[in-house]
Amino acid sequence: MKGICTILILMASWHFMALNAQPRSQEIIVPDVILEDIDGNTYDVYEILSSGKSIVFDFFATWCGPCWEYHQEGSLQNIWETYGPQGSDQIMIFYIESDPGTPNSDLSMASYTSYGNYLANSPYPVIESHQLGNLFEISHYPTVLFACPNKRMAEVGQLSLEDADYLINGGCPGTILEDNLELLYFTNDLSPACKEQEILPTIKVQNLGANLIKELDFSFFLNEEEESGPFSYDVWLQPFETMEIAFGPFDISQTTSFQVDINNVNGEDDLHPDQNSIQMTKEWPKTYNNQIILEIDTDEYGDETSWELWDEQDNMLASGDGYASNTITAENITLINSGCYQLKMIDSYGDGMCCNYGEGSYVLKTNDGQVLLSGSRFLEEETGSFEFDPNLVATSEIRPTTDLFVFPNPSGGLVTIEGLPGEKESQFVIYDSQGTRIFTTSGSGPTFNLDLSELVDGYYTIQAFSKGLSQTTPLIILK
Repeated sequence: MKGICTILILMASWHFMALNAQPRSQEIIVPDVILEDIDGNTYDVYEILSSGKSIVFDFFATWCGPCWEYHQEGSLQNIWETYGPQGSDQIMIFYIESDPGTPNSDLSMASYTSYGNYLANSPYPVIESHQLGNLFEISHYPTVLFACPNKRMAEVGQLSLEDADYLINGGCPGTILEDNLELLYFTNDLSPACKEQEILPTIKVQNLGANLIKELDFSFFLNEEEESGPFSYDVWLQPFETMEIAFGPFDISQTTSFQVDINNVNGEDDLHPDQNSIQMTKEWPKTYNNQIILEIDTDEYGDETSWELWDEQDNMLASGDGYASNTITAENITLINSGCYQLKMIDSYGDGMCCNYGEGSYVLKTNDGQVLLSGSRFLEEETGSFEFDPNLVATSEIRPTTDLFVFPNPSGGLVTIEGLPGEKESQFVIYDSQGTRIFTTSGSGPTFNLDLSELVDGYYTIQAFSKGLSQTTPLIILK
């Protein structure tokens, strides 16, 4: 059994408000998932939302004191009786025990890992699933999420009947304008690669307008060069519905950027242009340096973390485990043969290195500072690849440097980057303090201005790539 729960109660002065206020640091799209309760009944989340109902997801652990107090208080039961299927039928509630170390028996009886019978006075569906906790990125208990029919959700704290009344009867937004498509995100696996591969860039989109969308037309850019289309699609997308749209396929053999822009919706200009472009970068880390370092910063359960390094002939070359908690360990590795290598990071408990129980992370870099791979948030395991080729130093400009200069630093969010190769296109990747890639963009010229004002205060790393040149520098955001 892991840890003790922490409480995060967000004051919800919503006008749904709060979805625009980004209560979990960003607006959250409800996962498209089918739930199964402990009695074997199934529920299609998107089908429920499409019917016009809202959903409350209450994630808890049986050993969490505040979770038990909220259950005993009876607020969810009151909300269910008033607005659930036997009331006004405006809402569904899912009560989800998501700690992976909790046995099912703890739901119905007190034990050293359970405060009592959570099934008593729970008329709504009860679910036992730690996978859902990972899918919804639950970092503390209790976590109560409120989802609107537009498939957006936000964290709301422990709901009272009065809170629920406000959210259900006016807190959720309606459609915005008439023809309004939003590009949500790329669905592709963005783990770094090092073998030539075919990729089918795929985006998820949502109709936020009042009109049925029947026609869509896009522009598609590969490394900022527009591809010849047409990229036109006949669709049938009702208000608030989502769908996936694919472009390509394309063969890639280097770090590659993809961009999709909306040209028109139903033959007309989209009426909400600030949502009409989306980008992603598939990284292809390369190095000529055979001396690499795996830096592991463990969470509160370091002994759950292990790693393996494999070559392209499926030989495991190095591995490590048995790490102390809340410590930083550097593993030195020497590469012998050129080729593609794969790093596999493993968490035996299945909750990654961040952020349920501490803020662990890993960074794989060369001994002269070039970052190859990094990460923190994953489930059972995460893999990434990179290429080692000693001949790169003779044929390209791959070399780590310390010439990258960012100012002001600390910054309120608007920064200028100097020290770039002026004649070449540069790709920029921003990592947070846990090594998570949170932002990518591109530009050219020896000086580049970057707007990071949406980032929260903290420590970040900027990595710049330009035709093999890799440069990194730290950045502090302080507003």
